[in-house]
Amino acid sequence: MQKTTRVCAFFISAISLFCIQLCDAQPLQGGIESNDTIGPVAPPLQAGATFDEHNLPALHTRTGWYMVPGWFAGLWHRETQTNKIGLFRTVTQVSRRDRLRGYQIDKNGRIWQAHDEPNVVIVDTGKALDYILDRVLQPLTVRDDLVVIRFVGSDIVVEKSSRRIVRSGQREEIQELRPGANNTLHCQSKLTRFDQNGKNLGTISGSWDETLIKPFQPLDYYQGRNYFQDFCQYLQSIGQADAIPRRQAVSGGGPTQP
Repeated sequence: MQKTTRVCAFFISAISLFCIQLCDAQPLQGGIESNDTIGPVAPPLQAGATFDEHNLPALHTRTGWYMVPGWFAGLWHRETQTNKIGLFRTVTQVSRRDRLRGYQIDKNGRIWQAHDEPNVVIVDTGKALDYILDRVLQPLTVRDDLVVIRFVGSDIVVEKSSRRIVRSGQREEIQELRPGANNTLHCQSKLTRFDQNGKNLGTISGSWDETLIKPFQPLDYYQGRNYFQDFCQYLQSIGQADAIPRRQAVSGGGPTQP
């Protein structure tokens, strides 16, 4: 009887270990990947039109904050991105962009990121500029060693010389970001693409490294929004008035693209 009990216990432990490894190895999961369509891109931002930033929606209108780990904060630069094509082929391409992460720090030393969607990240791919308009930014996981974020928005590719929109579409992306050595971070991405009419074009897996080019510093004002005041009001609203930073807002300066 004891032998049978030990055998059963062994198999239960083995099955449990297998399940844990399987859960840890699951690929990035998206929220709209299984759909065939999504809403179309607005006509002024579709392919063939001349790009005009005035046709973008009002930016930085959403409010709210969430905490991020210290290694995640600062101004980061990406130079290239590697995409997986099929089972065995990868393609590395120029994909230059800077991204600011972490906007404020509270009295207890915790760093916070603002919800400021919609926002635009500009990617330089050589002959074109890729305007990525994020309408949704949803933190799925925030840990000391991992941040997972879901983005939903539009992708507008503009020829530099003519300012003509050469490609436009919708996108959903899940990014997994982890700290690396020597002020770097590594990102794995799962991008589901849709054409400008909203038809699903499939999913691409990508990866890249980013380098810290400017350490974290609070962003108090940007494009007419007072982030410092907004942050203090947010802490007050969630019952954390004791964490409001005891400093004066810094005017001017700041990065050019949050």
